[in-house]
Amino acid sequence: KLFTEVEALHSEDMAQVQERYRALDLPVGQLDDHKWVMQRVSESLFWEALPLSELLEECEMRGVSVSDRERQADEDGRRSIVRKLVKESCLRAWVKMGIPVSRLGDAQAAALVAEEWRSLANITSADLKIKCELHGVPVDAGLERHDLLQLLKDIAVWESMPIHELKLEIAKSTGPAICDRGLDEFRQHCQLVEQLLLRRCAEFYEGKGIPARRLGSLKAAANLAKELAELDRQDSASLKSECRRLGVPADHLRQQELLELHREISVWRALPAAELRLECRAKSVACPQPQSLITEDELKELLVDALLIEKCEAWYERRGLPVRKLGSVKAAMKVAEKWEQLDSLSEGGLLFKASAFSIHVDKDCKRAEVIERVKQAMLWSELPLKELQRIARAHGLPGRETQTKELLHRLTSTLWPPPPPPPPEPKPKPKPMKFERFEHFNFGSANFQNFKKPVPPSKASKNLMPHFNTLGIAPNSGAAEIKKAYRKLALKYHPDKNLEASKEEASRRFREVAEAYAALNQFLGS
Repeated sequence: KLFTEVEALHSEDMAQVQERYRALDLPVGQLDDHKWVMQRVSESLFWEALPLSELLEECEMRGVSVSDRERQADEDGRRSIVRKLVKESCLRAWVKMGIPVSRLGDAQAAALVAEEWRSLANITSADLKIKCELHGVPVDAGLERHDLLQLLKDIAVWESMPIHELKLEIAKSTGPAICDRGLDEFRQHCQLVEQLLLRRCAEFYEGKGIPARRLGSLKAAANLAKELAELDRQDSASLKSECRRLGVPADHLRQQELLELHREISVWRALPAAELRLECRAKSVACPQPQSLITEDELKELLVDALLIEKCEAWYERRGLPVRKLGSVKAAMKVAEKWEQLDSLSEGGLLFKASAFSIHVDKDCKRAEVIERVKQAMLWSELPLKELQRIARAHGLPGRETQTKELLHRLTSTLWPPPPPPPPEPKPKPKPMKFERFEHFNFGSANFQNFKKPVPPSKASKNLMPHFNTLGIAPNSGAAEIKKAYRKLALKYHPDKNLEASKEEASRRFREVAEAYAALNQFLGS
């Protein structure tokens, strides 16, 4: 009868056999493996044909526990015993394959590993490369195909292990596992698998100068390796351009020096914040202490800036740029580029820059002095507000402004103010009125109420009248009208927009307009 049933089984189509397999309550991960399914179903037919006594003897021999209810000679008990035997047969087969079933926790986990191993058996080289890259495994590490396959098999086992077994695996090879207890169970599991994988492949990356263990992730090491490979393909011009974008002076460096500099910066930017702190301490760089809660990426940016400031400080200090006060090399590079542009400006362009910062320029002021004033204003414009407030207080100003631009204009207009307006002309003495005929004046109540004494202009308005006249506006004009008139006249009398014959006159008029605008601005701001 058993032989007949087995023969009938082989004549059934795959769908029917798979249905029999599902009835055995086995993991379905290998359902499409015809050989595996036929083997398990055939075993179930064999055990179903045995008498109960022999079935129990088989369980005792294989170490399968049987309950008292299952020992009763009913059909449900027999089917339960058969399912246990088939399951135990699966576990034996997986152990024979090399899968550590006892460490995986249950048959379902072992089935997942077996399915992954079976898919690796016939994997193509292209798919093998993709799988390795997904895990951060270096395919160019000089490993043979069978070594890569064994590594992927190990990864499949690690991913199915419970957390306590992963910790034992790490302790067995490299020491105690490092696990963030603040993470949920899934993330802790991923972190431990990553540690095992990192320890397996770290030597390859570290041989290329990539601190894989410090990066904390094999994927981070793989990404950094790609970035460094792209740097090696760039020419000097591209590397220098990237340095300028980062705020690092590099015009004096050769190709190899540029590559080494970029490699160092790339490593810093890839390191986690904890490792960056250690890097700062190793280089005797003070770690920035943020005043408020910031993200991990923001903290990393501050730490990388601190390392770059230490590296570039001497270069910037020789050029008069206090890079530490500016807070970053990017701000220092921005100021340096602005300073370089000043030397190429014409006289009119330089005066226009000075007026934009509310800097007064006397007629006999030399060009070098004007440039120094504008440089100072440009530097102040990039300083943090607190540093600028400190400078303002050092010059006798309250420094209570909360906007950098407002405080900057107050500082420059105080240090380089326009000349005071000329004193007002003495008023002519009024001629005495002669009241010869009082009868012509009607001092009735209505006429007396209509008589209004004229309000004299304020003293400040009289002193500023020449400046209002220079801008061609009324004495009661507001800040918006003053600014509009100044822009119009500054464009009209800009020396660069006038011919040689009238350039001297235009320059004189431009100075007068700038002085008038600065004086009126100072008056309105006081």
